Amino acid sequence: MRAFRAGAVALAVVVVSAAGCAEGRRVRVMRPAPWPGQAARNAEIRRFAQRLFAAMVRGRARDSQVADDELSALFEPEHAARLRVMRRSATSPARAARDAYRPFVGTVFDSACIQGATVLPEGGALGLRAPGATFDRILIAGREGGGWRWAAWVEGIFLLTSEGVLLVQASRFESPRRDHADLELAPCDIRVSSRAGE
Repeated sequence: MRAFRAGAVALAVVVVSAAGCAEGRRVRVMRPAPWPGQAARNAEIRRFAQRLFAAMVRGRARDSQVADDELSALFEPEHAARLRVMRRSATSPARAARDAYRPFVGTVFDSACIQGATVLPEGGALGLRAPGATFDRILIAGREGGGWRWAAWVEGIFLLTSEGVLLVQASRFESPRRDHADLELAPCDIRVSSRAGE
């Protein structure tokens, strides 16, 4: 009987410990989503661009990617597994040195331009679990107090979800350039600025 009680206590400790670990980080329950109306769409892109900009300023751009254990909520099993393998087997461009984004330090978020915007069906090339809006790249710009702008492209798989726009897989992080030519020259499928009405 004493051995049984000891085993039961040990099991309870394991269960409580596991529950505590699960509470350490909330796994988001989300689904792919199509573009909403223009105002809501632009607001979602602006929020994402501001989060990504803040992560780049902190030198933590890689933290912007969806966690491995959240991929299954967005993609069919084989596609989620392929994304996990790609992350492990390739040197992630998001692992750039912290000082790669130093030019953004001291600037404030100014604007963002996205390219390759489309809506993919359920299944399809990405293996989405539901129809979802995606894009291929985003030009993030920050403005200095004197008016100079710095900008950098981030490329990869971006997906609108029920939790907002997320970076699924990064393929390239560009270092910020002062008065980046693409601020004037790049055609944008969607453009947003720090001013909510634009």
